[in-house]
Amino acid sequence: GLEEIFTRAHGRPARTFPVSMPLLRLDRIYVKNANASSPTALPLRNWRHLSDHAPLSAEIHL
Repeated sequence: GLEEIFTRAHGRPARTFPVSMPLLRLDRIYVKNANASSPTALPLRNWRHLSDHAPLSAEIHL
């Protein structure tokens, strides 16, 4: 089935909302039949003006 990569790597999903002070774990990256590495919540200062959620990043290997 689907696998959430932050939970697999860190034991829980990333905190992403609100971007000004992330407290809630609302956003996910799921994979199926793929490997993922380097899950990261990107630095907040660069993204505040674009969204109220912090962006997530990961390398996905098919």
